[in-house]
Amino acid sequence: MFKDLSTDSVENLLEWLANAAKTGAGALGHHKSEMNKRYASSYEKELLRRDIKIPAREDLYEVGVFNGPGSF
Repeated sequence: MFKDLSTDSVENLLEWLANAAKTGAGALGHHKSEMNKRYASSYEKELLRRDIKIPAREDLYEVGVFNGPGSF
């Protein structure tokens, strides 16, 4: 990612992950899709570093908001 995520809350990271995943999956442009995949990957890495289980993609898509906070 492009910033230090170590001080962000787990709740924020999960919200941002869901929003980036949903936006990446629904974006029409290749660049927007790719950037959201990168954002989501960064959030996942930080969550895994904290031993937090990553929700299934289907669950993330269900709660995520297209263009919500944490997405590109």
